[in-house]
Order: sequence, then structure tokens, then C-alpha cells
Amino acid sequence: MTSPTPQKKLRNLLPFRVKRQLNRWHKPAIRQSVKLSQMRLKGNGSPDIIWIIGDGRSGSTWLQNLFMHANNYLGLFEPFHTYNPTVKGFQYNHYQRPATQNPELERLAIDIFNLKILDDRVVRFNSVNRYQGIVIKDVFASLLAKWAVERLPHRIRPVTLIRNPIDVALSKRKLNDWVWGPTPSDFLNMPELLTDHVQPFSDEIRRTSDINDPFLNHLLVWCILNRVLLNQFNSPADLIVRYEDLQTKPVESVRKIMGTLNIDFDEDNPRFRDAIYKVSHVSDAAGVTNSRLPSTERWMKSLSSSEIDNAIRIVDAFGLSEWCSV
Repeated sequence: MTSPTPQKKLRNLLPFRVKRQLNRWHKPAIRQSVKLSQMRLKGNGSPDIIWIIGDGRSGSTWLQNLFMHANNYLGLFEPFHTYNPTVKGFQYNHYQRPATQNPELERLAIDIFNLKILDDRVVRFNSVNRYQGIVIKDVFASLLAKWAVERLPHRIRPVTLIRNPIDVALSKRKLNDWVWGPTPSDFLNMPELLTDHVQPFSDEIRRTSDINDPFLNHLLVWCILNRVLLNQFNSPADLIVRYEDLQTKPVESVRKIMGTLNIDFDEDNPRFRDAIYKVSHVSDAAGVTNSRLPSTERWMKSLSSSEIDNAIRIVDAFGLSEWCSV
């Protein structure tokens, strides 16, 4: 592996927001290569829409890249995000109860899936102008995903991506200048969410929130989001992907995902093979690398034994201990 250049070392010291702006300034070729007026669907009919959902720092950008490079899919990067200037009034991790009406949100979602609400940030990682499908990744739409899949007229195929909660919380804590949405106690102010999913865990949320520890707060958010996702996407047909499987056996995992979705792909495609071993654009911009250390070794380097014990206890209280292997 080659050592980073002095320029890249210096760039990695910059705050994330500064690096993000530099990306916008210094990657005009990416923006220019994606002219929406030139994009055309291969074949006839509506495109497949793959929607990767889950908490932040769970590998969704990487999985999206694998789809894009394996299948010439058009990638939409977090359209349900307030950084998208054309999405007005959207709140991070808004909960929408399935089978309910929300005309304003429905109009917004339809426009997003019809490619009518796009900006440079949303399409910045594309380089194709003829695509055979669409792959969207979102980290702030988990609590409305079930509603959207059932309510909208599009053929949306959700892929729920779940990563070990301690690794997610650690990664978020390191990137403390990023926007991570509501605090755990904010979810208690969502009456329908409380009634449908969160009430049994409200005492744990209040107790842990009072500690005001950033690591534990990120862990609580992971628990809330994934408890809801697993409650709602619980049929045999629903596709739940474990990040650790994707990391250790990427080709086999993608082959299984594509087979479940009934999508053909060329696993020997050089672009796909290259994408497997590349850090995602987002992690690269933040100076984050893919650590090959086992989880427990990473945890012991960054957390006290009491923090690990508390994390395991909280995850177990939400009935999610199978996702927190030690």
C-alpha cells in the first residue's frame, strides 16, 4: 500500500466541512459528467430502484458504489437530506407511520424517485449517462422507508444495511463535526413513533440520555433506528444485509444480494473489483480508513471496559444483541 502524499496528509487535518467544500471546488469533472438532460434509461419502462437504508457510518456509500460499478446504476447520494437545497422542510429521521397520509411528504418523495429533485451533492459520484437502474442511499430516511415503499407508485426495493452498533457509534464520535440528526431524547417527542415502537425503551432512553455521553447517544440512535427497521421489514422477502459479511466476503455478499433482487451482474467487471477495495468517497474525504483490526481490538483502543459493558447492556435491552458480536 502506498503512503499518502504530503498534500493528502495536510488535507486530512482539515475539518470535514472544509474538505467537503474543497471536493466541490476541485471535482468539476464529476459534476460536468452527470448532466441530467443527457441521462437515458437503457431499455424501456421504469428503472429498478434499489434503496439502501440504515444508520450513518454503516457502509451504505460503499455498497452503493458496488451497485454503481457492477451494473451501471445511477447513484443518488442521500436525497433525503437538508444539505439538498431543493428539499425544504424535511426533518432528519422523520417518522411516518405506514398506511397514513402525508401529501407534502408524498409529493417530495415522488419527485425524488422521479429524479426531479437533484443537486450536485446528490449526483456527484456518477460518471455514466445511460443507466439500467437507480441505487439510492439514505441515512436519514429509515423511519419513513416502510411508508414510502408501500405508499409510492414506484417499484422500490429496499436493502437494510446494519453494522455493529459499537463500531458505528465509535465512527460517529470520531467525526463529531458531522451532522447526525436528532438526539435520542428527541425521538421521545414523536408520539406515533413512541406508540408504535419506542415506548418499551423510553426509560432506557431517558436514563442514558441524562449521562450525555456522545458515544452512548450515538449507540442509542442506532438502537432506535434499527429496532424500527427490523420491526417493519420482517418478512422473508425483506433484504437485511450485515455489514461485517459484506466486509469479509464482499463478492459472495454482493452475489447473494443481486440474486435476491434478481439482478444480473458481472462479478469480474474490473470497475466492480476495484470498488471492493477502495474506501468510499465519503470516508476518503473525511480521512477515514478501513481498519482491518477485529472489532474487539478497535474497541479496547478507544473505549473503557465500562463503556463497552454499558453499550452491550443497552443493545441487549433493545433486543438487538445478535448485531453486537464481541
